[in-house]
Amino acid sequence: MLGNGVGHGVGLFSQIAFARFLGVESYGLLALALSFILFPSKLMDLGVTTSTPRFIALSLGENDIAKALRIIWQSGLYQGASSLVLTALVLLGASQVGHWMDMPRLGELVLCLGLFAPGVFLFRWSASVLKGLGHNTLQVYLDSFFLQVFTFILGLGGWYLTKSALGVTVGYGGAYLLTGIMGGVGVWRALRALPRPEGRSDFRFMEMIRHGIPLNITALAQIIFQRTDLIIVGAMLDARSVGIYRVASSVAGGLKRLLTPLNDFAVFKMSKYVGMKKNDFAFSHYMDIVLVSLTVALPLYMVLFLFAGEIIVLLYKAEYIESVPLLRVLIVGHAVFVGVGPMGALFNAMGKNVVRMIFVISMSVLNIVLNIVLIHYFGIIGCTYSTTTGFIILFAVFQFYIRRQFLGMTVDLPPLMFMAASGLALALAAVVPGGSMAVRVATALAACGLTAATGVLLLMRTGRDR
Repeated sequence: MLGNGVGHGVGLFSQIAFARFLGVESYGLLALALSFILFPSKLMDLGVTTSTPRFIALSLGENDIAKALRIIWQSGLYQGASSLVLTALVLLGASQVGHWMDMPRLGELVLCLGLFAPGVFLFRWSASVLKGLGHNTLQVYLDSFFLQVFTFILGLGGWYLTKSALGVTVGYGGAYLLTGIMGGVGVWRALRALPRPEGRSDFRFMEMIRHGIPLNITALAQIIFQRTDLIIVGAMLDARSVGIYRVASSVAGGLKRLLTPLNDFAVFKMSKYVGMKKNDFAFSHYMDIVLVSLTVALPLYMVLFLFAGEIIVLLYKAEYIESVPLLRVLIVGHAVFVGVGPMGALFNAMGKNVVRMIFVISMSVLNIVLNIVLIHYFGIIGCTYSTTTGFIILFAVFQFYIRRQFLGMTVDLPPLMFMAASGLALALAAVVPGGSMAVRVATALAACGLTAATGVLLLMRTGRDR
């Protein structure tokens, strides 16, 4: 959890540094280039990196070393072939991307990043294999710590050498390649520690594909929800608008990343209760995590909402002041979405992954449609309206579904919605034209106090209900 938290902090700091050094337009081009590479690389994965850990762990549980090794090498060959295909597609189509978006420099960045596609696939493959072999600590450090640290160091070095987005892009690609090599060395050492296999395995690679595609569809839908907004903004507006929106979304989503260790802990506890056939305990634990998350996050979101202008200027310079109204709209959506909590873990605990997939796909499609319509009518802020609307709708649908599933339980959900709504309403009411700093500080403190008190009372209530 410590490495995860530090890694997310370094990642956020890297985004701030790159945004300050590159400027709005170049930062927007960098964000677009990453979207054009990371999205198709996930699409070509077909869920293999999701399925690999599960099948390796099952094989080792059956003491079938030969099967585990066959899975590892088949997965590696598929990832290697996929990386070469993506690199070839980038070499052929990078200039067309720049022409389509009317951004010649974007084509150069996509081409540069595409050359490092093998590093991206190597990183994902090694992380999935290490997870399946039980080396979870190394896998987490690779994914959440080393990748972020290398991105910062190499990206910063690239900027100092070239003073351009191209240098930072090379830093991103180099970070994936270097982390992938580290992961590959970790896999090699882990395989050396395995006993010699007896016999051969007839495991078929398509079994992993069949298992991984449903999970990958959900992951893809989540990426669509997070990444296509940048592509749509770039296609309908310009690179400067992408940079402005990217800053707003990074700040609004940064706080949610800090809650990731808490959600990871929830996954472990809920899985344990489900394994013990205690679904009511799993749900009660889920509710505790939601309450703690809200109690921690809402006061911080309120302070961020009230002092958005000062925070943006302090972190990103006055050049990004246009992102303040976007940030405030996104904060509302992210603050409400915190109330969803570790949704994926709860759906998995309930055995409702197909329902989760339907929810996420539906919201992704809705988000794309709303983005196109609202950006056309309102400009860049329309994208934030779309994202926030999607978060609120998903929160409402999820709450309704959970109430249907756990109707007979004593844990009550409406107070959570009241808690989020009351805190946000107080924060919104505090922002009046011409309001002095003293008024905003007093209101922010009052909002934080009310939210914290409500969270403590709800925690006490759920404790009595059990």
